[in-house]
Amino acid sequence: MFTLAKQVVKDNDFVYQKSTEHNYFFINLHIPNLEVLLIGLKNWNTWDDVDVFSYLNDYTLDRLRNDPSFYIFVDMAEEGFDPVYQFKFWPSISSSIVTNNLPAKKIFYFSCNLQDEKNSKYVAFNVHVEHMWWSWQNDIHDYFNVEKEFKRAVKNTKRLHNKKFYSSLNRAPRFYRTYLNACLYYSDAGEQGLFSQMSIPEDNFKYNRNDIDWTMLEKFQNQLPLYIDHKVMNEPVQKYKHIFDQTLFHIANETVISNKFDRRMITEKSFKAISTFTPMMLFASGSSNKELENYGFKGYESYFNVSALDKETPTEKIHEIVAETNRVCKKLSNMTKAQRIEWKFSNEELLKHNFKTFRANIFNKTQRQKLLAYF
Repeated sequence: MFTLAKQVVKDNDFVYQKSTEHNYFFINLHIPNLEVLLIGLKNWNTWDDVDVFSYLNDYTLDRLRNDPSFYIFVDMAEEGFDPVYQFKFWPSISSSIVTNNLPAKKIFYFSCNLQDEKNSKYVAFNVHVEHMWWSWQNDIHDYFNVEKEFKRAVKNTKRLHNKKFYSSLNRAPRFYRTYLNACLYYSDAGEQGLFSQMSIPEDNFKYNRNDIDWTMLEKFQNQLPLYIDHKVMNEPVQKYKHIFDQTLFHIANETVISNKFDRRMITEKSFKAISTFTPMMLFASGSSNKELENYGFKGYESYFNVSALDKETPTEKIHEIVAETNRVCKKLSNMTKAQRIEWKFSNEELLKHNFKTFRANIFNKTQRQKLLAYF
């Protein structure tokens, strides 16, 4: 474990000093003979051009310039913001480095926006990216026993599966995820879905969007909240297994759904399906269904028409996911229960590969090794 610097950040509205308590990125980061000032960024909506490092005292800035063992880590590790266009983190950090005459390579920005790694070539400071997964990894039994877990999933699906073919979970009622659930709920496949959906905030009905069926959304609001059971939706993955075991596929409503900002995240919303050997469609920014392979996983082309799912806008994605859900459910409706279960586990090699990739934490380990190699 590296050593944290003492309190050196002046009181201000934009930058604060952090500890490593409960922070996966840093509590498991072993870099000897290193002292780090760990800072976070706040009040993002009020940012314009912030002189980030002006809130550190002169002694700290001099140490950064002259002490080879002293670094600054900007900790946005649990966020997936676009740091250029959504909030001007990177432009502000870059200009503050120049203004304060600081060595850019001694400053690291930590993030779980997968797009940040691609975009890091445009900035002089270092950027480190990992998946947001850590709070779920250790909640699954038999850490490396893929065969035992696979047999468990097959056995329980045979026991629990009945009339519900898919699940779509949306604990936080974010707009497009909620609209997807509404479209699914009133589609031909609505009766075959398991939905978890909180009530829609009144502010959501004030949006000026002409691509939304507002009459349907207001009708959906009258059905909410929808519960699969009475458990809260932020419990360990063990508490979800009965949901995935009784269904045949999952629609993963990821954290970020945007075509305005450059953001990409794969979180526990997808890993829950992967860890229970459940085929899934991703509702996420960008071309996430196609790009799973970029992170070591295999895509679900043998189950779904993946090439149709990754449209440009959220509403286009919604229409394609609903159409594909209807197509698959119609196909499954013509099967016996045994045939449906056989369909779910038909690509055993893919399902096991994704489980093992998730459990082995391959992407994060590769990223972490690149980070450690720097020092």
